[in-house]
Amino acid sequence: MQQSRSLGSPATIILPAATAAAAIAIFVADNETGNEVAVAVLYAVVVLMAARFLSTRGITFVAAGCVGLTVVSYSTFAVDRPATRNRQHID
Repeated sequence: MQQSRSLGSPATIILPAATAAAAIAIFVADNETGNEVAVAVLYAVVVLMAARFLSTRGITFVAAGCVGLTVVSYSTFAVDRPATRNRQHID
């Protein structure tokens, strides 16, 4: 038997809020780590969480948002931190 949940109950608010919090945390972690660390792969968890309460169209929008956050993170990393790996240290 499936329980019906009223709109606005704590159970219906927790999962979307946790999904948004996870996306924000992943975005911050992705900005703070280098491109060598694949933090953006954790957005798959956000999409899976969204699949519990959204329709197919909503899941598509969440996935597109995660892709957008990854692009923004990558572009800000490339602009803010120039490549230093191939530079030679001259004393």
